[in-house]
Amino acid sequence: MDIAWFLGEEDEARQQQGWFVHVGTGGNIRKADVPLTLTKKMAHLFLESPHDYTIYEAFRRGQILGLGGEEPLVRAVNSTRLGSSFECEDFWHKVVHFFVNNPMLDPDEVGPIVDYIHNQKYVPREETVGGEVVQLPPEQPNFSIKGRSMVKLLRQVEMWHRQLARQNRLPAKVWAPSGLNELDWTATDNYGNEKERWTITELLSVKELSLEGRKMHHCVGSYANNCKTGRSSIWTMQVTTPEDETHRVMTIAVKNGSRSITQARGKCNARPNGRTPSGKRRDFSKAYERHLRKSRHVLYLWREQEGLSMSHGV
Repeated sequence: MDIAWFLGEEDEARQQQGWFVHVGTGGNIRKADVPLTLTKKMAHLFLESPHDYTIYEAFRRGQILGLGGEEPLVRAVNSTRLGSSFECEDFWHKVVHFFVNNPMLDPDEVGPIVDYIHNQKYVPREETVGGEVVQLPPEQPNFSIKGRSMVKLLRQVEMWHRQLARQNRLPAKVWAPSGLNELDWTATDNYGNEKERWTITELLSVKELSLEGRKMHHCVGSYANNCKTGRSSIWTMQVTTPEDETHRVMTIAVKNGSRSITQARGKCNARPNGRTPSGKRRDFSKAYERHLRKSRHVLYLWREQEGLSMSHGV
């Protein structure tokens, strides 16, 4: 829980510091003003979380394991927005329980499912009527997980992804830059010779998000509305080799208000070590694995340049 003292001075940070003081003075975490209901078992598992978990991620771990889930599901859920937020927890608790009750679900499917549900239940739609953009309610504001079939839900998620891909053929929706600067860095060898040029650039349209999602095999297209409202910004990390070949390496999500990196994922949502949320390794090429390992340093350079923070779970 020491991480609470490195989160700045925002209300969220002060709340977590209060939890630290509560536990540090002998209080039970269940009796603190935490954003979820913890059983005794969940509270015990929360305190046993790995040292590099954030407090929110540790809460999710205690919740999932306490409900009967397993560590791969913990990692998968913490790789989604649920690992850094407890908004609408009464609803999302039911979704987490739904995951636990479907133990044969591939953990790699958890991220797309969470993005789909969030989009359907909470993200307003936009339509152009008479030349003006009109904001409409979310597609399914009354979405409920009760009685859902996992097979049918996965089919709906797949159809939604296809719809996001089709948006690439529609007129481009664009938004203003976030105000953060891009990165342009060239790596050199021990003799000072230039080797690879690394860039981190902002994606500023639905088309760019859709293309990034297709090339990287994840659902970054679901961030379009948050980008348009300025809450989030999405960035693509790419490398150009000495042979003048350019490759996408990582997609980065930034919460603009707090200047914090909330996601940094490679192809198929892989982390820099090559593992996906389920802990499995994908059959990436050796060249891509090397670039993915290098991405951690490049991301560090950009963080230092822009003064960005990053969750320990990213």
